[in-house]
Amino acid sequence: MKVPTRQLKTQIKVALRGFSEELSFKFEFILSFFIILIQSVIYVVVFSSLFRSSQLVNTKEIIGYYIVVNIIGLSMIPAQFVAWQHQEDINSGQMILYLIRPNGFLLFNYLKFFIPFLARFLVNFIFIVLTGLVFELNIFYLDYVFGFISALGGFTIFYLLQAIVGSQAVWLHDATRLRDVLFTSLLILGGRLIPSRYLFSWLKDIIYFTPLPYVYDVPTAIFTGGSVFSIAEALLRQLFWIKLLGTLYIRYFNERVKHNLEYGT
Repeated sequence: MKVPTRQLKTQIKVALRGFSEELSFKFEFILSFFIILIQSVIYVVVFSSLFRSSQLVNTKEIIGYYIVVNIIGLSMIPAQFVAWQHQEDINSGQMILYLIRPNGFLLFNYLKFFIPFLARFLVNFIFIVLTGLVFELNIFYLDYVFGFISALGGFTIFYLLQAIVGSQAVWLHDATRLRDVLFTSLLILGGRLIPSRYLFSWLKDIIYFTPLPYVYDVPTAIFTGGSVFSIAEALLRQLFWIKLLGTLYIRYFNERVKHNLEYGT
């Protein structure tokens, strides 16, 4: 899908308003720092007690993992409303107004959620670096760059999964139940609650053939030096899912959502 340069500039300018809006909520922005610090202290206390004498678990690595995955999760908060917004725009008819505008909806909507995420993540990235230094996670400085790129890929996969779910509103009217299933799957199988590499054998082997661990687990593992793949393979796997999910979303949106809204079928 080619977007004229003029339209692209307009989309970026409009989406950048999300950055200024994010900074305007200074209290919420500052509060997120304290949340990270408080939760980090809790992780240190809890996991230090649980695995103090364990020979199987690297306590510093697991603490570092939970701090970093929590930071990435907090940065992705703006993207948690993608499915809901798709649903509301479809059910209310607002989507029709978006479709008749000269600016392409698909790219504009992605940027609208990406910019606030990036604003948060750029600031929170400092805490990820500090976590690596404090817990001596034995990673190269270049891994921070690859981890940053992987986190952007994780956001994009998260966005596309939600966009596909939200687009089902043309059939289901209420797609939030599917969204809740997605959130629960990401929590349990995608690395938020348990690192995907610690799942029991057959489930661990299967889960990496789904997009779930590439949202949270893989970026976090790159940052903390615990990736089950080489960095190049991890990024290529993310790129594969972005390409596949992006193609499915664009085709479904154009062939089903637009068609249903334009012809009322």
